[in-house]
Amino acid sequence: MNWACLQRSAIAAAIVLQPVAAAQADRLSLSTTEARTVLFIRTDPDKVAKALPAGWTAVPGSGATKDANLVLILIEGFAQSDAEGEAAPYPDKYAVWGTSAKNDRGAAGFMVVGGLIAPAQGAPGAYGVYRPARVTMSKTSRADEGGATQVEESWDFATDDGDRLRLAARYARGLGTRSRVEPKVYTVAKPDFHRVYKAEQVSEIVHAGPAGPSGSTVAFGASGPVFSGLLDDGAQVVAVASVPAYHRQIFLPD
Repeated sequence: MNWACLQRSAIAAAIVLQPVAAAQADRLSLSTTEARTVLFIRTDPDKVAKALPAGWTAVPGSGATKDANLVLILIEGFAQSDAEGEAAPYPDKYAVWGTSAKNDRGAAGFMVVGGLIAPAQGAPGAYGVYRPARVTMSKTSRADEGGATQVEESWDFATDDGDRLRLAARYARGLGTRSRVEPKVYTVAKPDFHRVYKAEQVSEIVHAGPAGPSGSTVAFGASGPVFSGLLDDGAQVVAVASVPAYHRQIFLPD
């Protein structure tokens, strides 16, 4: 399978491994606009299984994200508004990780396992699992006449408990694809609770192992008590998606 086919097969998975069409949700809670960088990681399946609530199992990725069973989403907040459309500041920079999952009662969606966030008042967040962190982020892009846009970004998260998460990535922008996704998002803190996103995004797989575009590089590291239960020594970044435009409406079902 060539790179273009790999990208098309995975483009809908830029936010979750397998987006799940949501049932009609009844109550708008919040709207946000963000940029996201998504890492698809393959790690020990037993570690992921232990992180999930009873009755839930992970659903690994396919295509360019084949065998990835952990998704790490790095989010830069731009704007948000409440259900009445009133705007509010959205300075949040945060990392969220989890996996596509299903349970033995037929529910399916993205299960949030944990997160790090700044500013600190964003913790524990709507999913009850975010920890306050110090975050440093840098993004640059450059394009010469007639050439592709070259992007470099770095993220560094640190907590007072000794957790550390770092990413340095370099890639070229290629064919971004606009799509709509409607995942249900659950949390290990309250597995019977979920929110429904109705999102529009522009996304692109910018790195995918040996099949990825030439010139892309990814350096990723995570350590500390939060990550020791999820990442083993053989954990590997399978693919990276860039989502420079992501707008979502967040619904709470009645």
